[in-house]
Amino acid sequence: MVENEAMARHTTFKIGGPATYFFDAKNKEDIACAVKAAEQLRIPYLMVSLGSNMLVSDAGFDGLVIKTSARATKAEGNLLYAEVGLSLAQLVSAGQAAGLTGMEFAATIPGGVGGGVRGNAGCYGKEVGNFVHSVECIEGGEVKTLSKQECEFAYRESRFKKHGGVVLAATFELEQGDVAASRTQVVELMKKRAAAQPVEYSSVGCIFKNVEINPSFTSPYNKGRMGGVTIPPDFLTKGIIPTAWIIDKVLGMKGVRVGNAQISEKHGNFIINLGGATADDVMTLVKKVQHGAREKMGVDLRTEIELVGF
Repeated sequence: MVENEAMARHTTFKIGGPATYFFDAKNKEDIACAVKAAEQLRIPYLMVSLGSNMLVSDAGFDGLVIKTSARATKAEGNLLYAEVGLSLAQLVSAGQAAGLTGMEFAATIPGGVGGGVRGNAGCYGKEVGNFVHSVECIEGGEVKTLSKQECEFAYRESRFKKHGGVVLAATFELEQGDVAASRTQVVELMKKRAAAQPVEYSSVGCIFKNVEINPSFTSPYNKGRMGGVTIPPDFLTKGIIPTAWIIDKVLGMKGVRVGNAQISEKHGNFIINLGGATADDVMTLVKKVQHGAREKMGVDLRTEIELVGF
């Protein structure tokens, strides 16, 4: 364990002040022991694997950061077991090595199994939760295994995100498939991601959740309008308004910069670190976008990332 570890070293944003205590947990047992100790001592704790979906404040985290480095995998039939610290790209590769396919989309998500399960990460119309068979976790100081249904997956949500608990490992249900075709698909998806997203900069992926249109709530959408903005028919049909579209086409905020943080000119729902950006720089941009969306469309944009220390 170390003290005053800069969290900028452990997040993909390369932003974040010091953690009072920092522990690198190499296996599930280490994680469980660290969680138990923190709870007994009543010390706030934060789980971090790749740090790819969080913004840590410039003041840091006054508590224990548990770095989850457990990465063991095991395949049995159509089931693939993976520990919390394994990256989603490594998960896809481990599946391919066992002849299992189906989660190619996940290789493009720069996160770990733990964060992917907790936040039900997704892209290209698929979500991690779609493939979960069961999850091993700690809840109320007890290690337990939950079924897919018990995990309460929803759009960028899960039982763990809503109610707490620590993911230790997950078992995914995949399918025996054409591994060569699977690898080709991953390469194509990675090219697609590189063309559409600012992968050359430090970021945390999409900042905001997309806007879900509730069909039963019709008044703001009369005649295809939200506030003073006409919503494209295909968005209304799908029931989802991409936040990147709002930021680009409605707010015209692509490229807006505060300090060394900038709304990407390539993808409106990304904020990038141009080098030396602070958490305050990023939060100023977040609030500007939220204010603009509220003023022009009457919609409250919700962040998809975890905000630590705010």
